[in-house]
Amino acid sequence: MKISLIVSMAENRVIGRDGTLPWHISDELKYFKATTWDHAVIMGRKSVESLKRSLPNREIRAITRDSKYQAPFEGVKVYTSLQRALQDPVGPGSTIKKDEIFVAGGGEIYRLALPMAERLYLTVVHQEVAGDTFFPEVDLTQWIEKSQVPKTSGEWNYTHFIYDRK
Repeated sequence: MKISLIVSMAENRVIGRDGTLPWHISDELKYFKATTWDHAVIMGRKSVESLKRSLPNREIRAITRDSKYQAPFEGVKVYTSLQRALQDPVGPGSTIKKDEIFVAGGGEIYRLALPMAERLYLTVVHQEVAGDTFFPEVDLTQWIEKSQVPKTSGEWNYTHFIYDRK
């Protein structure tokens, strides 16, 4: 199974502010939905709680150090380590695809998953924004750019990149 990171970050690597995205770009949310559809998505506890509800047609896997943590809504599987979340097989009869699993934040979960990632779906919002959660530094010389698609939505200019690890 391919381990992929999917992230939207500002040019200064900001990915979050006060538990939410520092921007609202409808087309970017649609891209996330289309890319992760029918896949397992791993997130840290805070990222899961920021959703407010489960994501349709995805298996959400929450990572937390709290072994007694109860997910805020139905359909979320809880794990105490990234390794356990990555290794848990998709159940029989599930429509969830087994070819690729997505890691979708937050900052600490990205940091843990980055050394294992084989693909990076990176959206760069071409602006520096204030925030309190950051995507880790990535040495892009270790990656091959597969695609680059510039976009504009309202006041936001951004680019979707896909990288595969060399």
